[in-house]
Amino acid sequence: MRKLCTVTALLLALLPLTAAAAEAKVFAAEAVPAKKEYVLYVNFYDWGAAADKAIIHCAKAQDEKSVKAEDFTADVIIHSASGEEHSGYGIVKGHRTIEAAYLCDKDGKRVSGKSQYIALELKVGPEEKLGNPFLEIPVITKFNQTYGMRICNDELDISISKRTAVVSKEAAAFARGSSQTGDCVMEYLSWEPEKKSPGTPLIIWLHGSSDGSTTNVYRLLFNTKAANLISGDIQQHFPQGACVLLPQCPVNWMISEDGDPLGNKVWVPVDIEGKVRKVTKPIRKILRKIFSLPEPDLSQQQAKAAVSFYTKPLKQLIDSYIAQHPFIDTNRIYIGGCSAGGYMTLNMCLEYKDFFAAAFPVCEAYPDSKITDRGIESLAGMPLWFTYAANDETVEPEEHTEPTVQRIRQQRPADLHVSRFEDVRDTSGQYKQPDENGRPTKAPYQYEGHYAWIYALNNQCSDGALSLFAWLSRQKRTGLSAGTVI
Repeated sequence: MRKLCTVTALLLALLPLTAAAAEAKVFAAEAVPAKKEYVLYVNFYDWGAAADKAIIHCAKAQDEKSVKAEDFTADVIIHSASGEEHSGYGIVKGHRTIEAAYLCDKDGKRVSGKSQYIALELKVGPEEKLGNPFLEIPVITKFNQTYGMRICNDELDISISKRTAVVSKEAAAFARGSSQTGDCVMEYLSWEPEKKSPGTPLIIWLHGSSDGSTTNVYRLLFNTKAANLISGDIQQHFPQGACVLLPQCPVNWMISEDGDPLGNKVWVPVDIEGKVRKVTKPIRKILRKIFSLPEPDLSQQQAKAAVSFYTKPLKQLIDSYIAQHPFIDTNRIYIGGCSAGGYMTLNMCLEYKDFFAAAFPVCEAYPDSKITDRGIESLAGMPLWFTYAANDETVEPEEHTEPTVQRIRQQRPADLHVSRFEDVRDTSGQYKQPDENGRPTKAPYQYEGHYAWIYALNNQCSDGALSLFAWLSRQKRTGLSAGTVI
């Protein structure tokens, strides 16, 4: 009878890290598996994070001919663990498909003959949900909920469940920090070019609704492929390199600074002023009649969205980071974000109109009806690049990006670009859309229309020959105005 198999895991989902010393326990740039242990490799893809490879130390040399993928099993488990040794016992969640197995050296490079190390390539794809090492645990317990695996091979008498390290070169390149404003503590990840040259720009990327957290800041890198901001494909457009800052709000950017008439916090954008006017309208009408007051001119009045509760904490985080990195050019601060992060991008541009050199909101969730005419005038004065997909059913373009862009265009904007896609699909050629039976077709894999950040963070947005990040690299704020091209 085949042994019960389960590959131990990745302590990511609810890991309570606070000290800099704890960062190394999450991701390593490189690692060698200890005896009878394994190293798990996590990479980022268009759809999110995926554990795509494991290297095991078999404790004794294995012959090349004896290593066969079909003899290995890798069962994903969930277990609770305290301390640093995660033995891999718990509830079996499912099974990973092993696509290839071969002898390798300690660094995972394929070798022939004999070796104590074996590399296992795990199947990944947008439909391979078990490939994502970030667990969605709705209930936080006193234990660390972990994603795990145990690798087994009865033919070679292998049963390995202990992990040496989790390797992700990109994730390991980011530093972790935090900022506190009053009672609000916000974590962030950041990256700097190797050379700290004066005049280095800063790119700020704001996450979507699902990535707000106080326990797992590293999901910022994977869920929207934000780690790609440090890739050569994007950094090549910045001769000095560009710093990258990924702030994380504890809950959601779309929580209001103000409250409703009862003092409760509400989600934004909401028309706080409009609600108050509705309640006070009968009173004001009576007062005008008693004192013979003229009717107010409502032609310039318009619903205004409540300001995000995280507006000031985020600005303080940005200011603090810049102060700690004096080589950053304060005239080249760029901000972008997706979904709720796109809302927050516009929110920050409206609240601090003279601070950012340019902005690139993606599938932004700021209802056009809540942006005042004065707000539109302000946005028209700065370089903007909007990205969205026409079939976005989560944040409908008809109520957000499209009318906002139309109103900005009426103001004869200084520098406005728009990347509109019909849908969001795989452009790598690797992943195909499954049919109703789950079999791959010849059509490219279709992501949800809301996932327009895939195009933006792959630098696939262009206006003629000009790409998004080539454009961004040219923007510089001068004096109290944005929009100067360098």
